Amino acid sequence: MTKDCFYPLKYVVIILLSAGLLLYSCKSKTTIHLEIMPVKNGWGYVLKKDTHVFIKQEIIPTAMGHQFFKTEEEARKVGELVLQKFEAGKSPSIKKAELDSLNIHYR
Repeated sequence: MTKDCFYPLKYVVIILLSAGLLLYSCKSKTTIHLEIMPVKNGWGYVLKKDTHVFIKQEIIPTAMGHQFFKTEEEARKVGELVLQKFEAGKSPSIKKAELDSLNIHYR
């Protein structure tokens, strides 16, 4: 093959790579967001991916019985921790030691 045969091929490769990068950058990015919500006797949180609810926590996780977060801030702290764990690819479960470190009040 001569040098002239590779000349058009070079442009085809550049166009295909550019199109691929354009499609990749235009792909919709889904984000997970945290919403704090009032619930009966306290507060809770919801994690959503776009409009799809995938975690709805109305009670304090790992606490005995049905205990609610006493303040909006407590619900936010735990919800943010769960969100961080989820985004890091870790289990979103919460341990009592984590509740204690966040100063969450439970019995």
